[in-house]
Amino acid sequence: MVSCRAKRAKMAAEAEAAAAAEAEQRKAVAMEKVRELQDEVQKVTDKLVKKTEELERKYDQKKVPIYDRRSLVINSIPDFWLTAFLKHPTLGTLLTQEDQQIFRYLDSIHVEDLKYPQKGYCITFNFKINPYFENETLSKTVDYTDEDLETTCTTIRWKEGKVGDLIKGDLWVNPIEHLNHEDEA
Repeated sequence: MVSCRAKRAKMAAEAEAAAAAEAEQRKAVAMEKVRELQDEVQKVTDKLVKKTEELERKYDQKKVPIYDRRSLVINSIPDFWLTAFLKHPTLGTLLTQEDQQIFRYLDSIHVEDLKYPQKGYCITFNFKINPYFENETLSKTVDYTDEDLETTCTTIRWKEGKVGDLIKGDLWVNPIEHLNHEDEA
């Protein structure tokens, strides 16, 4: 009796092990099929991204003449860009009183996507002749590389006796004096 039970238990264990091995094999085959199908999905997604980028570039080009016409109208509105910045919920909090004086000379803004829009852009600020700096244009390029974010900016050529000189010769030398200045008032 015992040997019969032991034999049945052994057979049951072997059958269970065989079933588990077969189930594992089916799972491995199914997982390989899932990987193949996922590769197909990725190929379709890659094509979609490429076509989307092409379509986005095409329609961005169609916007250029509209933006140009818009700029002409904006130029007839005094302090348009200053007002737009100040009323923006985030950007408005960033402009100091000094920035606002400089922004009164901001003539236009131009934004251009890099070759692939998702990879970055360049913003160009065009200024009227002003008492603060020599540059007529200031630009910032933002490039999202595969691993990092890279930015490049125009070097501002400050006019003598203006903001740059004040920062270098006054604020930088003794910032505490200016912090306490408001407390004394």
